[in-house]
Amino acid sequence: MRFILFIGLAVLSSPIAARADCTNPQGVASQTVYDTSANIVKFCDGVDWHGMKSFWSGNAGAITYAGNVGVGSAAIVPSAALEVGSTAKGFLPPRLTTAQRDAIASPAAGLIVFNLTTGTLNVYAGGWRAFSEPRVCESEYTQFGGHCYKLSASTATQSAAQAACVAAGGYLARVSDLQENTFVAGLLSLSSGFVDGADIATEGMWVYGDGMPVTYFNWRSGEPNNAGSNEDCVQIVKSDARWNDIDCAWDGSYICEKD
Repeated sequence: MRFILFIGLAVLSSPIAARADCTNPQGVASQTVYDTSANIVKFCDGVDWHGMKSFWSGNAGAITYAGNVGVGSAAIVPSAALEVGSTAKGFLPPRLTTAQRDAIASPAAGLIVFNLTTGTLNVYAGGWRAFSEPRVCESEYTQFGGHCYKLSASTATQSAAQAACVAAGGYLARVSDLQENTFVAGLLSLSSGFVDGADIATEGMWVYGDGMPVTYFNWRSGEPNNAGSNEDCVQIVKSDARWNDIDCAWDGSYICEKD
């Protein structure tokens, strides 16, 4: 995906570099122009012209500038790398479906996208979290970290548990960090239960029900051991909140999660 930003774009027929500075009427501070001679976009910081160099082949289309950048701002807040000022327009981040968002390789902490699937602004912090109004969960669910969780009223195999969670509008709980792990284990009424994660397709390659890789693990010592060569699902144990690999055909309790 490429983003092209046009900010107050003007065209100059003579090279900008020929000007001693940009403090004249032709080059007011924050003005951005296209230098037809150098074939490059340049901007004025109130003192001189600076080229905004594009590295389309070697740097994935990045436009670089060492300093603070303001769009529609008369004076940039010193602590802001990028400030967008407007009283009539908003800032539009990348818009992705959940599948597209989850396909981002090695997302950086603080990465923000708008999730088209859930209609929420998402931020990455060890796992994807939704920015939203304070979540009000259905009566049988418990809220944690902007998501809703429910302990099953009955037991089931892992595939049946997955299907039941999806039918309820959610998915089998996906544990993404230690805090969520502790919370989920605390919901259990029995000694253990299913959470999402399986290595059925390829031994040792743990993935969620939608095929995306599991990124957080909390295995017990010596686990996963694939005892009997058929332990391909994840069981979380209430007593220590650690994980054990278990036969997917095991009949156990489970926890559903909703965004």
